[in-house]
Amino acid sequence: MNKKYFLINLNQGESKEARQESNRERLRWIVFSLIVFFFLFINGAMLWINYGYNNLIEKKHSEISQVTKQLAELQSRGKNISKVDITSLAEIEEYRFMWAPVLEAMSELNPEDIAITSLTFKFDKWMISGIASIYEDIKDFDIVNQYVNKLRNHSKFADNFSRIKFTEYSRQNFRGQEIIQFKVSANVSSKPKQVGSK
Repeated sequence: MNKKYFLINLNQGESKEARQESNRERLRWIVFSLIVFFFLFINGAMLWINYGYNNLIEKKHSEISQVTKQLAELQSRGKNISKVDITSLAEIEEYRFMWAPVLEAMSELNPEDIAITSLTFKFDKWMISGIASIYEDIKDFDIVNQYVNKLRNHSKFADNFSRIKFTEYSRQNFRGQEIIQFKVSANVSSKPKQVGSK
């Protein structure tokens, strides 16, 4: 007598749930990887901007050293420098704008709950864009205003600008977190003061 057997796979439901869980886990890892990549990209961009500013500062220092060396060589050779050359050099020295002290001053006064996102310079106007944390007991306007007042009251920074004001601010939602986006404009003085000069 032939026996017939029926095979019933009782693990089909479990297998389907396991596949769904596996898909959810894969999706979580993809989202996590994208977030990590985004933050690495932002950090890389900030490092690249910082590298560019450092190169610019080093280039300006190199140019100043080269001019100083050329002047020393001219003096040692006994060549006479005309009054026009001296006047031109004095005007360059008096009216040049030194960015290094201004950036250093910004780093000194920038609070931990405010991050600078971009710096642009156009038509003698410096635009500072940033984001700030929100506090329940402080109005959005007051948070930005306090930062602008810090800029105005910091002599190393404010002495180089004729007018410092915030031009816009707005509350934004970034990844479920409320933040303030703001812009501050600073007009470069026609005759900026040099930090450390008397």
